[in-house]
Amino acid sequence: MPDRDPASVGLSVATGLTTTGTETLTDLEIAARREALGAGINWQTTNEHTRYSLSALKLTLEESLDLWVDILRNPTFPEREWERLRAVYEAQYEESLRTPGGKLSLVLPALLFGPDHPYAAQLSPEVAARLTTDDFRRFYTQWIRPDLASILVVGDTTLEEVVPLLEARLGDWQAPEGPLPVRADLPEPVRPAGLRVVLLDHPGAESSVIVAAQLGPARSEPGYDALSVANNVLGGGFVSRLNMNLREDKGWSYGAKSALEAGVRLGRVGASATVQTDRTADAMREMDREIREIGSARPPSPDEVRMARNHMLLGLPATLQGSGGVLGMYASTTEHGFPEDYWNTYVQRVQALSQDEIETAATRLYEPSRLTWVVVGDLAKIESDIRALDLGPVEVVDVQGRHIR
Repeated sequence: MPDRDPASVGLSVATGLTTTGTETLTDLEIAARREALGAGINWQTTNEHTRYSLSALKLTLEESLDLWVDILRNPTFPEREWERLRAVYEAQYEESLRTPGGKLSLVLPALLFGPDHPYAAQLSPEVAARLTTDDFRRFYTQWIRPDLASILVVGDTTLEEVVPLLEARLGDWQAPEGPLPVRADLPEPVRPAGLRVVLLDHPGAESSVIVAAQLGPARSEPGYDALSVANNVLGGGFVSRLNMNLREDKGWSYGAKSALEAGVRLGRVGASATVQTDRTADAMREMDREIREIGSARPPSPDEVRMARNHMLLGLPATLQGSGGVLGMYASTTEHGFPEDYWNTYVQRVQALSQDEIETAATRLYEPSRLTWVVVGDLAKIESDIRALDLGPVEVVDVQGRHIR
């Protein structure tokens, strides 16, 4: 469970370092043990939660649990492993600067949430250079603890079978002395006063990456399901408006989409496409038109709603084929504070949404006059055409978000 203090950015690396050594095993011994057991052990850290997962064969469940709990409870954070991982992070950062999509990922969070917002904080080489293994130990002890944890189990087992196995390994796991750590209140994001266009130069790029984004709803907000259907009509599937326009009709892109990325407390919504360089401004004009029309002149039609609903619901069985899909659904129930029967009634709720509800949701999906447009491409070829669109104020920035012109 990461701290919301921007000063602690990068400290969640601690979770990944746990697999590099425990009090009794080296990184190579851990890797060999995982392979021999056929066990998968992974960490995933988001803005609000940390997941520590084990995928194990039933035949080797007890031995896999032993290894999983050893990594959880007894990490040593070897200095040499952090030095190695730091070099990897630095190389990945440098690699991100070589692609338009990589540059976009570096600037977009700060543009959407504000440069000082915790959700905008990112691990950079400068930040990584300041972090030490002592920092990781303190952070890990503070946040990875039994009184902040929930355990979810999916598989060919029962509570009667699995609880004793967990109790034997975690029953004596004690929280640190003192009160629970308190996360800082999440500050309000800095919302733009109006539409803006932000350009990043990538000389020689054969295509441009275009995103039109804004803050969106939290996953638990009322009306989210109707927003999902409306978003699916606009850009959530192959036959969506954006994709049929830019890919199938115009042939300017291999694909265009709109996505709701809903977090626990804040989300974002964005339309995006990678288009051929000489059609960058034309594609922006079409995207702007589609975004505006779905909430006004051309609301979702009954046929579009039917296709969008089918796209959302008919894919659920494939998601649930593996235990990982089921676990993911029920983990989201815990993390978002859903009712326990949330997924059991999901299909019925989406099917029950009326045409009027979805049309109303389409009017709330985007605020076209307050969008942040970000384009990464060869500005020598595209900047003048983008300015001629007159969508709104245009600014050129570098990958740190600093104003150039």
